[in-house]
Amino acid sequence: MNLSELLKKFYSLTVPYLFKTQKDAAFVLFSIVYTALKKNEEINSSTKIIVPKLITIETDKPDDFIMFFFNNNSVLKKLYKGELESKNLEKLRKDFKILYPLIELKEPFLCFILGEELKNGDLYDAYKKYKEKRKKIISGIKRIKISEFKEELFHIIKLIVESFAEEFYDKKEIRGFLFEKLS
Repeated sequence: MNLSELLKKFYSLTVPYLFKTQKDAAFVLFSIVYTALKKNEEINSSTKIIVPKLITIETDKPDDFIMFFFNNNSVLKKLYKGELESKNLEKLRKDFKILYPLIELKEPFLCFILGEELKNGDLYDAYKKYKEKRKKIISGIKRIKISEFKEELFHIIKLIVESFAEEFYDKKEIRGFLFEKLS
């Protein structure tokens, strides 16, 4: 089976039985495949799955840089109008740490998980939504591990991982690679 067929099989076993939507199943699959490629090992029902955490950055960027970041993005400029006018750098710097990886660095896992929010310009609530979605991913992994057809699912996941591994070489770009393939 090729990758497309394997993904269809995975989704047919998980949607709507374990997940409401294919996107929910893809979020979980992203984490499982990410773990397999990162650890370079076979995944099974006892494997501790890595759910990538929200990336924030520590910043020593000057105040002008922070102000420019918010002023230069039309959505952020509107959302943070009050903070920009009052030069509330404490609030701007705090939110910059979360928003910069999303908007400027385009961190692949975050872009995959928060794609709808990014398209809609719903950046203000992205952090809260990420926390909710991360909980759903963790719950989804548990559902796969205890499902009545977990053996078949993990066999398909193994084949999906092998298919990805054939194309994948640079371990530093796992997230970007998966984002490209699963989006």
